[in-house]
Amino acid sequence: MEEVDIYNFLTEYKKLKDIEIANKYLFEIKGDHVKVLLNKSSFKELLDQLILNAEKHGFSNKKQIKGNKITFNIKSDKLRNILILDYSNNGSPFLLNETDFITPFEKGINSTGSGIGGNYIYRIIKAHNGKIKIQNNNTKGFSMTIEIPLNQNKNYE
Repeated sequence: MEEVDIYNFLTEYKKLKDIEIANKYLFEIKGDHVKVLLNKSSFKELLDQLILNAEKHGFSNKKQIKGNKITFNIKSDKLRNILILDYSNNGSPFLLNETDFITPFEKGINSTGSGIGGNYIYRIIKAHNGKIKIQNNNTKGFSMTIEIPLNQNKNYE
């Protein structure tokens, strides 16, 4: 774990991802500079998995891919001493609940995935003493909030 400015980390990640995706969809980073302890390599894997899920499940309609968007919004809650990272994409609606998302091998009826992506994301966040919250009943896309303690040495409740 090392102290990382999450805004700068995501901005650097975005620069590499923009080249890889070749403007197939919009990738935006918004919000504040917040420092948090992260394992950079595992957090990069989490980002890769979120984007893979969006590309594979959310952006499956190739005709509309130019209008698709991934957004990260960064905030901190000083009272709760946490980083709040809101992630969203505007692809196809997410039809599973939070329990299904974090349970290994659970997947939607029409999914061609393995059912482990959500569990992998969840395990990385748990390893950072964090929590995830999935927004259910979206009419479009997928939204998730990641909360990670700003100080990993304190109990996170």
